Amino acid sequence: MAKRARNRILLAVLSAALSLVFVEIFLEAMGTRPRYRAHWKTTLPQFELQDDYLYRVRPQRPHASSEFNADGYRGPDPRAKSGRKRLLALGDSFFMGLNVAADQTLPSALERELGDRYEVLNQGVYGYGPDQLLVRHRAEGTRYEADAVLLGVYAENDFNDLAKNRVYRYDQDGSLELNPENPVREVLPLTHLELFLRQAFTGHFLPPAREQELAILLLSDTSDILSLLPNRERRAKISMMRSVLKAFAADSRADGVPLFVVVIPSLSNVQEPDNLVALGVGPTDFFVNERTVARLAADAGLPVLNLSGPLADRHDEELYQPFDNHFTPHGNAVAAGLIAEWLLAQGL
Repeated sequence: MAKRARNRILLAVLSAALSLVFVEIFLEAMGTRPRYRAHWKTTLPQFELQDDYLYRVRPQRPHASSEFNADGYRGPDPRAKSGRKRLLALGDSFFMGLNVAADQTLPSALERELGDRYEVLNQGVYGYGPDQLLVRHRAEGTRYEADAVLLGVYAENDFNDLAKNRVYRYDQDGSLELNPENPVREVLPLTHLELFLRQAFTGHFLPPAREQELAILLLSDTSDILSLLPNRERRAKISMMRSVLKAFAADSRADGVPLFVVVIPSLSNVQEPDNLVALGVGPTDFFVNERTVARLAADAGLPVLNLSGPLADRHDEELYQPFDNHFTPHGNAVAAGLIAEWLLAQGL
């Protein structure tokens, strides 16, 4: 009788464990992830947390819209590849296109500039740094069957993104490895079931104060002028940017898909240098971030276009939106024309 009782208990434990496993698999398949809306950017879609690259725009399912598709990127779902050359445009909100229509974004304008033989898929995500772009492109980039990749770097805040994101760290050999202690991994519980129960009983995936703190950390990009940083901090940020760009270059060579880098300057640099002077930045350092990214990309063997000079030459035009510092539709069109001319000259 004691043996039968033990067997019943063991069977009950195993059944409960299997039930929990099935529930966990089901919740994972259902996409049970903490999702939020940036309270200071109410026009943006919700984002949901991810283990490795921190977050993504919540996929628009079951039906994609003309604004965001089933992968969470701007624009309609990509069609099956045709005879056109396909270019993936990886970037942050400058590529995604804040406060402009989907057909007014820089990638959309670039597709028109390149002509009928090309298509450009917009894979810009607001708040992304080059590190997040690298992780996500490694995870899903090959399924888009790209003929080339364009990496946009917004130099004014991307150095700081690499530091605050903590997506990568260096291993004992000095090589990049994914950081198991990034800001999202530190707060996510071990199971989707716990997330589901928290949401069901409290209305929040995480404590509300922690949710807001995490959203601000992930989405708030601050200006980060290299010449104003302490030496140690500056060297660390430059080192991480160098490593990420080298990783992009190595992947490009391994995949046989050419990768091009475009450096996007800030409104302050192009149109309002008095903002930089007020911060204590001298004229010789106005474009220090942009020059540094361009140099690091070239050192990695990547073709790079620094838009600083060409856009500064057109500073009297309305290239940027004064209320959020992103490109206007005209700014996107100007930048796209410069990029298209350069890409074709590079042999795209």
